[in-house]
Amino acid sequence: MGSQDGQPQRQNTCCSPTGQKQSRSIEETAIEFTQQAEKLSYVNPRDGHDDGVAIKAEFVTQTDAAVVISDGNRLPSVPVAEAQKLNALKEELHAENSPHGAASARQTPGYAPNDTAGLQTSMPPSHTNPLFPPLPFYGPASIVRDIQCLAFRASSFFLSLAFLAVVVLGALFTSIVPYSRHLWLRATLRDPDAGRPFLREEQRRTIWRGEQDRKWKRHHASRNGQRDEEDSTAEGEDYIPSEGGPDPIVCDVGYYARRVGLDVEKYEVQTEDGFIIDLWHVYDPRGYNPLLKEERAHRGPELFEKSNKKPIKRDPKPKFPVLLIHGLLQSSGAYCVNDEDSLAFFLCKSGFDVWLGNNRCGLEPKHTLLSYSDPRMWCWNIRQMGVFDLPALVSRVLSETGFEKLGLVSHSQGTTQTFVALAKEQRPELGEKLTVFCALAPAAYAGPLVGKMYFKFMRVITPAMFRLMFGIHAFIPL
Repeated sequence: MGSQDGQPQRQNTCCSPTGQKQSRSIEETAIEFTQQAEKLSYVNPRDGHDDGVAIKAEFVTQTDAAVVISDGNRLPSVPVAEAQKLNALKEELHAENSPHGAASARQTPGYAPNDTAGLQTSMPPSHTNPLFPPLPFYGPASIVRDIQCLAFRASSFFLSLAFLAVVVLGALFTSIVPYSRHLWLRATLRDPDAGRPFLREEQRRTIWRGEQDRKWKRHHASRNGQRDEEDSTAEGEDYIPSEGGPDPIVCDVGYYARRVGLDVEKYEVQTEDGFIIDLWHVYDPRGYNPLLKEERAHRGPELFEKSNKKPIKRDPKPKFPVLLIHGLLQSSGAYCVNDEDSLAFFLCKSGFDVWLGNNRCGLEPKHTLLSYSDPRMWCWNIRQMGVFDLPALVSRVLSETGFEKLGLVSHSQGTTQTFVALAKEQRPELGEKLTVFCALAPAAYAGPLVGKMYFKFMRVITPAMFRLMFGIHAFIPL
């Protein structure tokens, strides 16, 4: 309808929960958009901060939307309904001031016009296993939110302690029979390890390891730093170790690489939701010039964008890149702790360009905005590891090497996040960047594992605890 002067009235229509249309002014829409933006902002705008206000939700998949704030940084995923609401209100305001606003609104993921449901909202929901519940929504920092998070941390501590206690007790109970047999063999002067598989190989490697330690001591103690004549005939002369001796536990992948004559440089990779994750590059120090630390820093969140800048050729001969992703409760250093038999070092010496990818919040949890204590820093599950982390790692490796595709090797949890990423409703375009995917101990179905006693215990206790926590939270809204 138009007004008496022929100009359209500045009103929008929206559907109420009962399905009846309501009319509201542009001012009411602006107020609602401001309130929604405050809920999704990095900091509360009412505290006088203007550079951390949410301006839109960037949908990466149908169910994953990173929040873009006013200074260009990103925040982790929020519930789909909250992200859709922010975009819909933003497009409604844009439609009032632009003749093409309505058309652009229809292109917003999750945006639904007033009269009919949008395409994104009519699509079937993501098939996420019910064992992974929806992620909570925290919002900007506040006293009430901090109290709520402290309560969650306290309950999680006791739940984790109870879970570990059940696991330990179960392990002790099931170990009674094997340990009794071990004691009986000892008492009868027999070797309990005689029947263990690969016993002779273990003994051979123990002797070989002792010889290598002695050679390193002689080399390290020599006056001129050169290896003696006996060492010069050792196998692998082309790769001269720069570390050696007894093998301590060191939280440094480069240390283990230097034991076999290689080295490692660390890159920082930014995901589309703002997390900073580590990417380790294994290289042969002969003829390779590692980048400066500034050049290995993280870049923007955009993925798979072609750049006019060609990668610097630091290798005399380009090598095909291979990305390795680790398993549960590990880092990619798991591929590097067996000296010459380590998969990462074997591939590197076999002529491949080896890259070791890690997931968010690993050895050094980092985010472009969030701090370690912020609950939004930890609000994610394995879906985000597949949808955000893996594509970011693949994109950075391709950008650094100049190749169009790479080989992917994943282990256990790494295979799960790869399966998630390659699903047709997630990031299927990732498959176009892979020549081969090697799934080591693939983890796609838990099978009888979830039927174990300790998982049954957690499935009974955890929902009760969370119902209690959310019941308390219902009386103290954020």
